[in-house]
Amino acid sequence: VLAAARGTLAAASQVRVAAEQVMTTVRIGTAAGMTVRLERGIDAFRERAPEFDVVLADLPVEARLNALRQGDLDLALTRGVRSAPGLEVLPAWTERLYAVVSRHHPAADRPAIGFADLAEDTLRLPAREHDDAVVLALRDTGTHPAGRPTGTLQETIVEVGSSPRSWTVLSADQVAEIRSTRVRSIPLEPSITITGSVVVAPGTAAAAVECAVSAFGDVSEAAAERGSATPAERAQR
Repeated sequence: VLAAARGTLAAASQVRVAAEQVMTTVRIGTAAGMTVRLERGIDAFRERAPEFDVVLADLPVEARLNALRQGDLDLALTRGVRSAPGLEVLPAWTERLYAVVSRHHPAADRPAIGFADLAEDTLRLPAREHDDAVVLALRDTGTHPAGRPTGTLQETIVEVGSSPRSWTVLSADQVAEIRSTRVRSIPLEPSITITGSVVVAPGTAAAAVECAVSAFGDVSEAAAERGSATPAERAQR
């Protein structure tokens, strides 16, 4: 009997260990200019469920939404998407838009800039299949920018940096990831913002949806500062 009991306890221990090693996979559709938001959101997820795996898929917006519809993604992060057939779009954050110009542009050192200041220059925007949310945001203000598409976000920045009289428009999160020293980012005035959303398939558990919106949504400056601090620094506050 004692041997049988020991065997049962050993088996139970093995089951417990196996259960602790099970890792849930979260598949997230994303795009350029979301690194900081993704890192913060994933950290927030891990506070609730430390053991899970993350698979990121960098896709054009329509491909992101289609992958979500087909069950290839668990959620998608988007900018400027207000509705999507067969999906739930949940606004989660807001980003200001910036004009990005060459460092040799006449307005490169201004604290703010308006469309009138850029009227004679060439607008370059990432191709529609990459991200047309910025164009839609500009049209909402009554502005119908004329220009030509380039390629990816990175290619657009290279082209703008190479031309003293060209410009593009990027969101705050995208601007934060620019590493080129050949361009300058200037806030648009009057201010224009774009809404970012978490998109999920219908039937996604309410608790999971709430967690995702909270994780990837806007945070206060104080919370962001706490999140970037080391454990020792947080303990001293």
